[in-house]
Amino acid sequence: MKIAVVGTGGMGANHLEAYKFIKELTLSAVVDTNFEAAQKYAEEFDCKAFRTLDELFSDTLPDAVAICVPSYLHYEYSMRCMEHGIHVFCEKPMAHSREEADKMIAKAKEKNLILMVGQVLRYWPEYRFLKDHIENGKYGNLRHLSLTRYYGIHPEGSWYMDPSLCKMVCYEMHIHDTDMVNYLFGLPDAVHSVGMEQPDIHLSYINTHYIYNDKNISVVAEGGWNDSTFPWSGGYLAVFEHGVIEYKSGKVSVYPAGEEVFYPKMELLTSIPSEIDGLYLELTEFVALLNGEKDVGVSPESARDTIYIVEKECESLQNKTVAKL
Repeated sequence: MKIAVVGTGGMGANHLEAYKFIKELTLSAVVDTNFEAAQKYAEEFDCKAFRTLDELFSDTLPDAVAICVPSYLHYEYSMRCMEHGIHVFCEKPMAHSREEADKMIAKAKEKNLILMVGQVLRYWPEYRFLKDHIENGKYGNLRHLSLTRYYGIHPEGSWYMDPSLCKMVCYEMHIHDTDMVNYLFGLPDAVHSVGMEQPDIHLSYINTHYIYNDKNISVVAEGGWNDSTFPWSGGYLAVFEHGVIEYKSGKVSVYPAGEEVFYPKMELLTSIPSEIDGLYLELTEFVALLNGEKDVGVSPESARDTIYIVEKECESLQNKTVAKL
């Protein structure tokens, strides 16, 4: 099956690396306005290089595309590709509004196409470990979950530094943890967010309490970036009735009640570089969808619901009140 990668930045480069391990996918083209970058990967993978989608469309169409461009282009590029009958794997966020997400879903149904969204945290071993322990009840019921994600400044000239293009931390980074909340517990009844947005100094911060009226749990997520050299960090603290699981500084620690702490080894695919392990897993599920399998992958409806939660978080932050879903 032929696939084209659109965008060769950070995520695009990761996709290209992952395809080396997915034999069912043949890279047929690389598209990037930075044509030198596209040509470099085209030479490595023995495929074609294009500057624009129009150039791709005028050539032999691939079966699928991976949309790895900046997020403000996700909706437009996904819609254009589906209009040409091409299956789409779109990196997160799938769109910048629930309205756009709904249009993407409708287009995929109209054209009978696969649309999958890259919410990769669902595939990371550390978060699968958390989900497994919430479901198996080994340490009792979950009572509190706190998720965090922080970063410093982005490179000068990056689109992340342009508030007219970037929807700041809520849509670009914090959405990972919002999606994990959605994945684990479904839509909350309401959200209460506090934070600060000062794009002129690259300050973006949010803290959200996800309110579930029918669940006896406390769920919060916090994230932000600023103009410092603070390194990327992300993790969680899960408090169960009879134990605690913490993911911090790249390591999972388990603190069972009445027992010594231990550090479980995460199950990785030994032939796959650990930095793309989760991406590899989600792309193999995209292949499964292309081959007609059901109930695998991140559905566009689930990813749309994550966008909806994020919209409500922003509404709560702006209005300084609880926002009901």
